[in-house]
Amino acid sequence: MKMLFCLLISAFAVSSLADDFLPGTFSTGYEESFKSATNGKIKKSFGKIDYKYPRHIRFEVVSKDNPSTFVANPRTSWLYTPPFVEGEEGQVVVQRSEDLVITKFLDSLKNGAKTNKAYSVAFDKNKLTMTFSPALKKDLQMNKVILTTKGGNAVDAQSLGLFKELELFYSNGRQVKMVFLDFKAGASFAADHFEFKIPPKTKVSQGK
Repeated sequence: MKMLFCLLISAFAVSSLADDFLPGTFSTGYEESFKSATNGKIKKSFGKIDYKYPRHIRFEVVSKDNPSTFVANPRTSWLYTPPFVEGEEGQVVVQRSEDLVITKFLDSLKNGAKTNKAYSVAFDKNKLTMTFSPALKKDLQMNKVILTTKGGNAVDAQSLGLFKELELFYSNGRQVKMVFLDFKAGASFAADHFEFKIPPKTKVSQGK
């Protein structure tokens, strides 16, 4: 999650075709991979993303070394790190969520697979490249995203669920790949799904 959140959102007036590109809700397991800056080895983590437009996300990372949960709605976000040893104190950072990078990125996909004020679009066989506008590049610290379809030409893939993976190209040269494992559009969530319930014995810090 830390990769996407150094990376992983604003409504736009779009056509019904663009509305369909980003589902109103979705849920997917994922595999994230990136090259370690220290030893050059590929590091992987797994987790789950639940999303509801606009500006609702629940991002859970399953990692032996760095498990975490990030939850946000239009008002508040929580970043929770469980204790490394059972019975010890976990930590959660709570802050306002107006300018979250991850929700800016996901919400921007509401524009669909067409050039708009947030990004320009290019197709190459099974790949769709979204190159961000200067303003969004600055906000996201990311230059572009490349999505790869499950099969067939990217120009024919009019929904995010028809892509199997995305690659994030950060301004500092870092590249992160996320593979969707079981993408489900139209997922249903409980009313409090995007509210984090702070466990007992958790140190609470207020972010900026």
